[in-house]
Amino acid sequence: MIVAGAATGLFVWNLRTPPLRVTGPIILISIDTLRADRLPVYGYTELDTPAIDALAADGVVFEHAYSHAPQTLPAHTSMFTGKLPVEHAVRDNLGFSVDDEETLLPDLLAAQGYVSAAVVSSYVLRTEVGLARAFDVYDDKMPVASPGMSIGQVQRDGADSLAVAERWLDTTGASPFF
Repeated sequence: MIVAGAATGLFVWNLRTPPLRVTGPIILISIDTLRADRLPVYGYTELDTPAIDALAADGVVFEHAYSHAPQTLPAHTSMFTGKLPVEHAVRDNLGFSVDDEETLLPDLLAAQGYVSAAVVSSYVLRTEVGLARAFDVYDDKMPVASPGMSIGQVQRDGADSLAVAERWLDTTGASPFF
C-alpha cells in the first residue's frame, strides 16, 4: 500500500492539473500492511513473490514512497483524493467516511472515458465509508463475521477478490479501465 499510495496521490494531483491526458488501462493493487522491506524486489530473500517480481520487472519500482496515514481508510482516501487526512478529514478506520463533495480519482478518470471497478477485501473499505460512489462497480462482499471476531478480521481472501476482479475485467470491452 505504501508504494501505491504515494504513486496514486501524485497521479491524482497530475490529473487535476491540465493538460495531462491519461491513456490505457490503470490497475491499482493495494496490499494492506505489506512492508516493502519484506519483498524480494527490495532485497528481501526469505520469501518468493513471483507475480510481484514480474510486475516490478515490467513496471516502475519506487524506492522511497510513503503513506499519508497508518490506517487503511485514511490512506486509501488520500490515494483517491490526492489530499492529506487533515484536508479530507478521514482520520481513522472507524467512525469516518468520505465527504460526498470530495472528487475521487475514478471521478476524474470517468471524465476521460474510463470505466472503473473496485474489489475490496477489507471491512473498513465497505460501501458505507463513501469511496464506492465514485466507482461504476464496487464489490465489497465479505464473509459473515463469526462471534468473537474483531472488525479488522472481517476480510475476504485475496484469491476470491482476484477472481471477482478478473470476471469484471472480462466485461470491460474496449473501454479504458481503472
